[in-house]
Amino acid sequence: MPAESSGYGADWGTDWGGGDYDLSVQALVKSRLITALREVPWYFEIASYIAEQLQTMDEILQVVRHHSGEATAVGKTIDRHGAGVLQPREGLGDYEYRKTVIAAGAALFREQTTELALDVLRILVTDTNTTGVYRDWMTSAYEYTLTGITTARAALWDRVLRRAKPDTISMHTKVVEVEALAFGLDDGGLGLDQGRFAYTLDGD
Repeated sequence: MPAESSGYGADWGTDWGGGDYDLSVQALVKSRLITALREVPWYFEIASYIAEQLQTMDEILQVVRHHSGEATAVGKTIDRHGAGVLQPREGLGDYEYRKTVIAAGAALFREQTTELALDVLRILVTDTNTTGVYRDWMTSAYEYTLTGITTARAALWDRVLRRAKPDTISMHTKVVEVEALAFGLDDGGLGLDQGRFAYTLDGD
């Protein structure tokens, strides 16, 4: 049985979407030209030039859009996101500051619950050498244990984590800067003796 003809000519697939799609601006401009003008060289050249400029502008806009989002922002764009969630840079590099801003935003714009407290911790420890443990003491308090972290970073994270804390619940942050130098207790817990490498930040 012979193949059926669409009746629209050989350009049906490329010009009008009958086959593979070409989503470039040039293809779009060509598809909008009336048939008679498609065969006029100078007219098509002008249309192609305009299409090329539009394509370039579209690519630039895509790059700007990509680097403007909170999750991919760089440089001063992150600072603007940080200002929006009341989180200053505090000397952080782009990568760490971006993650801190995301965590601060989650803590600021979501309901303060213990579930949020755990989510903010997960954001902060992702792709770092720091491990974080969350322990919930029934309904009255909870604590974080941060291991493998500097004093400065622990203090910063503690401030961000407190944004997620419900007003009626107490929170404490235990810090173990060097795990190998922290000693264990019989019950398997960490012996935090307010020493150089293991201590508890002020809680409430």
